[in-house]
Amino acid sequence: MSPIVVIVANVVVALSPFLPTRRGGRDWKTRTSLLPALPLVSGALLVAFVFGEDTYRRNGTSRWDAYRSPGGALEPLFFATVVLMAVAAGLMILAVVQHRRRLLRASTVGAAVVALLLGVPTVIGFSAN
Repeated sequence: MSPIVVIVANVVVALSPFLPTRRGGRDWKTRTSLLPALPLVSGALLVAFVFGEDTYRRNGTSRWDAYRSPGGALEPLFFATVVLMAVAAGLMILAVVQHRRRLLRASTVGAAVVALLLGVPTVIGFSAN
């Protein structure tokens, strides 16, 4: 998988706080029920990217094995990104179910920050040769 795919997914998550949502019962719930999918998809793409074959070496070595170094920051950065994306998605689901707009906004902004400040550097770290 190309790193640009994962970076684009992170950019979409980063832009998610700016997606229009209208007020009103069922319409609001329908539009916002798709928001939690964005950080989940981004996290899943990151996992697939990191544990997928390194396209630079092309010998079956995963990026996890190729770019992780003892005492390096990539491993904790990867785990923090995946866990925080999952937490943000969980909070978004809770906010949609309970109709809590502030929680939805806060968790969407939190996912955007994680995508930009942790997700993109993780992708760069696992693809820099």
